[in-house]
Amino acid sequence: MLAQPDDEAAVMRARIMAAFASLLDIAIARLLLHYAARMAGLLTFGKSERLAAMAALQQERDEAVQRLRQSILEERRRALRSVRDRARRSLLARPVRKLDRRSRLSTYCSP
Repeated sequence: MLAQPDDEAAVMRARIMAAFASLLDIAIARLLLHYAARMAGLLTFGKSERLAAMAALQQERDEAVQRLRQSILEERRRALRSVRDRARRSLLARPVRKLDRRSRLSTYCSP
């Protein structure tokens, strides 16, 4: 049995969703590791300087994670839109099977 365009598009969408979920997890983990290293460097500062710098770095980290998440999710939306558009084009490009009058009659009037 040949796969239908809808099935192929569904498989492609599932693959895209899985790939981007992995990409998002890995990218966020790397970004958090980067900020963890920067925060570890703050341990050499005095207590008052460290608290202010840590708060600023935490806010910067949270904003960077949010920007990264939005960027990757936007890329995922574009990829899914591309699959959807390709599936629509393939459906529109498919030739329509036309039946002649006799085959239509035999189909509807057969005993």
